[in-house]
Amino acid sequence: MGFLPPERVGEILSIADAVAFPFPGGAGEWNTSLNASQASGSFSLATTQDLSLLGYQEITNTYFSKCGDIDDLKSALRKYIGHRIKPQKKNIWGDIASAHINIYKEVIN
Repeated sequence: MGFLPPERVGEILSIADAVAFPFPGGAGEWNTSLNASQASGSFSLATTQDLSLLGYQEITNTYFSKCGDIDDLKSALRKYIGHRIKPQKKNIWGDIASAHINIYKEVIN
């Protein structure tokens, strides 16, 4: 209860002008919500502790700010709101799950 199917989440994210993840501890590649937003093609705005990620990442249409830098988040939102890239239609998590199942099958057999 309370969860939407991945397809519905993708539809909702794809019509957003921006999707924000201002986490106090930062976001990263492990964050499935950020991954879903990036896959939708909508502009994603996130905080990060990884200083190598700061700024705009064209390939994912994501802007990363330092944790707690509200002024930078506001500035990036003003600049990139509504910017879109082509969505990723491929379900990478399904591929990962399938690969794990194949490994388990090989170990069992």
